[in-house]
Amino acid sequence: MRVKPAAADFAPRLDELHRDLDRAVCAAYGWGCAVLDDEEAMLRRLLALNLQRAG
Repeated sequence: MRVKPAAADFAPRLDELHRDLDRAVCAAYGWGCAVLDDEEAMLRRLLALNLQRAG
């Protein structure tokens, strides 16, 4: 019988994967990763993208 690891055992790896994804998204949009430290700036950029696509 295989013992399932606790969910907390995966938390550091999941956090690492989320950070990698955030950096990849920034690279895809040509944004500096510093925007990840400013939630309001990130939301402004995302809103601008949504408005551009809707327009």
